[in-house]
Amino acid sequence: MPAITYRDHLALFNKYKTAKIPYGKVLSALALTLLLTLTATLRLASVNNKEVIPLNDQSIYFESTSGSFYKSKQLISELKTSFQVAGVKTQKIDTLKEASATSRVPGFFITLGDIQKNIDQIKQARENIENEHKTIQDATAPAIYQTLNTQISEYQIQAQSLLDRMEKTLSELKDLHAAATPSFFLPTLSDEQAWQSGDPEEIKNYYKKRKEEAIATQESFVKVKASSELQDYKTLQDSYFTLVVNVADNIIGVLDRPIEDTEDAKSQLKEEAYQVLVGAQRENELIAEQLSGKRVQITSLSNYDDVLASLANKERIIESGLAGGNQIQQAVHKNLKENTSLLSNFDFSAFTK
Repeated sequence: MPAITYRDHLALFNKYKTAKIPYGKVLSALALTLLLTLTATLRLASVNNKEVIPLNDQSIYFESTSGSFYKSKQLISELKTSFQVAGVKTQKIDTLKEASATSRVPGFFITLGDIQKNIDQIKQARENIENEHKTIQDATAPAIYQTLNTQISEYQIQAQSLLDRMEKTLSELKDLHAAATPSFFLPTLSDEQAWQSGDPEEIKNYYKKRKEEAIATQESFVKVKASSELQDYKTLQDSYFTLVVNVADNIIGVLDRPIEDTEDAKSQLKEEAYQVLVGAQRENELIAEQLSGKRVQITSLSNYDDVLASLANKERIIESGLAGGNQIQQAVHKNLKENTSLLSNFDFSAFTK
């Protein structure tokens, strides 16, 4: 190796001592490298996060919407059960149609109270379903659940329409029931106590009073408005008032006939009047049977079978969709976990040290 003299060594030292190293350029290059690395990493994280957020929205929407549907379905189910019980109760009360006036009065008020309870239950159910439907309308449905959103919304709209119809019908039934009064809400033509007394004058006075009450009640009753759904019921009840008036007229007409003042003649006259009542009983039984059937039909929801069947069909379709949605959600949660793994493992603190 050739030897270097001291003079050469000194010259070389002085040369590098006076040279200027570009520290600014070095720092700028380092900063640019770090910035590019951070930008690329954040961009990758943003791409993944954009995938995660919609998946999260889907999950939240699905849980909220399915919950709204099942709440609405439960309300309809509870109403059906309640009305089935009401129908059975109505049948039992209607068996009092040949009972005394004292027994009929409690039946009248029990039935009136039950109708009002059903109306209140319908109003509460409709209000709750309206709130659930508003939840569906206010939510933004992800594209994958647009069909499900429409199906549930239509189901809730149809349920509200049914409840509106039910409330209107029961309100009219309540008005008709109240207008019939305790004396005439169950079809009866006689008071056995009057006939058992054996006094023609007492029997005649009973039917005079009954006729006056029937005419006054009928005049009020026919003024009560009733939709086509209750028109048959109203017509039947009105025919009962007419029957009461006709039977009273016929019995009074028989008892007013002049006869010999003997016990046999009086007994024969009373028997003839009683046969007028017996002849009218068959017609009265038919009216009572038909009225009872109509009342049970209205209070048990059996006249809404077509709408309830349609709702039940929609429930099956929606529940099938929700079952498929559950499978989607399982895939969503798996995908969500995979997409969030990068963000959870990424250490942003390295850039702050």
